[in-house]
Amino acid sequence: MQKILQKILTCWLLLYGINGLAQIKLASYEFKKVDRGFTFGINRSGFTMQLVNNYQSDSIYAIVNTPKMGLEFGLIFSYRFYKSHKLSMTPMLSFAMSELNYYTKTDSTVKNNLLITDFVYIQNIISVKIYSKRVNNSKTYLLLACIPKYGYKADAKYYENKWKGTIYPYTMLFKKFDLSYEIGAGYTWLGVNNKLSVEISFSTGLRNILIKDANEFTKMINSLNTKSLTMRFYLE
Repeated sequence: MQKILQKILTCWLLLYGINGLAQIKLASYEFKKVDRGFTFGINRSGFTMQLVNNYQSDSIYAIVNTPKMGLEFGLIFSYRFYKSHKLSMTPMLSFAMSELNYYTKTDSTVKNNLLITDFVYIQNIISVKIYSKRVNNSKTYLLLACIPKYGYKADAKYYENKWKGTIYPYTMLFKKFDLSYEIGAGYTWLGVNNKLSVEISFSTGLRNILIKDANEFTKMINSLNTKSLTMRFYLE
């Protein structure tokens, strides 16, 4: 029993000493002016949709948007312009998907006409992050960001027979350029040589990205704005 207590005490003293050294080093780099690293994220994207008032359709009686999961990854560059304020730029590649379900009714038969939206965005998150005071080796922060993005791929395809073949009788197109604002919060763990952060944010598009055409799929919609809920991980 005495030997076990001695081992526990030795381990505790060792961990306490390592933690003390870490605290000394943290104090020297916690307020560095410039940080850089990389990021990986998981998003769930969809649309804020506004339909045309009093639009009458002989076949389509409902449109439902179903958000889907996507991925994103990129780099991060941060500049500390005040004690607890950082300006960050995060160029990244973002993959986003969702579904537009057009329900048609003929007699008593209901059919779902599915359009799968597919976006590949080249974007840059320009954010201001406001940090709390450090507690042990961690701190929290709030963020406000704007996100200019270019749609390298931005369309929605209608699968006439999704399971038996890939036939595209119709493709809905979207505007290439979009601009979003984003708000969120995060948590940062400070290591001896790096920082690991996790954040959750919500973004909303400021532009109507729908391109109208003669098809009934777009005639019923007045505007489409992107929206997404994202969890990102940063290593700086």
